[in-house]
Amino acid sequence: MPTKKTIKFNHEKFGEITLNTTEKGEPLYDRETTLGILSKGIDYLYNKGLLTLSEKEKVENQLQDCNIELVDDLGSLCSLNYVYNKLTGSAKLTMLYIDENSKYLDKESMITGLLDQLCDAIVTVLCNEVNLKDAEKEFKVKGKEWEKYAVTLLPEEEIISTHFRNEATEYLTKGITEDRIEKLKEIYEYNGYDDGEWIDYFLTDYIEVVMSDLPESDDEKSLTPEEYVDDQIYIYEDDRRMERENQ
Repeated sequence: MPTKKTIKFNHEKFGEITLNTTEKGEPLYDRETTLGILSKGIDYLYNKGLLTLSEKEKVENQLQDCNIELVDDLGSLCSLNYVYNKLTGSAKLTMLYIDENSKYLDKESMITGLLDQLCDAIVTVLCNEVNLKDAEKEFKVKGKEWEKYAVTLLPEEEIISTHFRNEATEYLTKGITEDRIEKLKEIYEYNGYDDGEWIDYFLTDYIEVVMSDLPESDDEKSLTPEEYVDDQIYIYEDDRRMERENQ
């Protein structure tokens, strides 16, 4: 039987992590490697007192029972699928998808992506009331429960970017008018995105802009989602006006 190829990666918080590799030496986020990384995260949270033994075992059991599949062009590093009980809010983790191209990503970013999903899985598996609230909304927002685990596992930059993502998501669900929603759809459709894709691309674009210009003092404020939408609509309408004038 051929010897399995592995590499060692020294993680800032967990220490040494063993990753399986392809024949070319690229990281292979198969079931063994992925569960190994997630188990490190669960143990770390348990040792920090953020999970009880029963909570730790519940999350571990669901991860062990779920399917893990590598997918071409997933659209994100990884994503989780659940089955929900609509009456109680209880959730069962059924599938963890990982993008096939993850082997080309730097190891730190990929591990951070998996730990981000772990925080989401913990909240979803343990917090039935959160699932019931999420079911009432069009978009899922990572809230205080997610942050409780994320601040321990994830880099500060990831926490900040998720904070801005939550703000933008809340704006789309509660603060924006219907006519501005339609205008955003028009903008993204003009730029070649399908109707069902525009929300994810809007959130990604907003986070990239706001993270590239973080305030250097408490007196400065970050660009709000509303201000960003104003800018995008102004740029779009100004470009269309120039196009008409040049025809």
